[in-house]
Amino acid sequence: MPFPTSTPKPLTVGKLAALADVSATAVRFYDGAGLLQVPAKTESRSRLYGPQALQPPRFPGRRPPPP
Repeated sequence: MPFPTSTPKPLTVGKLAALADVSATAVRFYDGAGLLQVPAKTESRSRLYGPQALQPPRFPGRRPPPP
């Protein structure tokens, strides 16, 4: 799935994981390792990521497509 350049709504961990083709656990790992921009949090402490979290180098475990 191509990386969208703009997303009108903030992304939850699950939605970000689905768009980036990684698991939610991977998103949380990358967040904890400081590889993602600090997300906004809701009153219930859910993380909300902006579209910049989808930029390709942010997910180092993602393999490039075969030539």
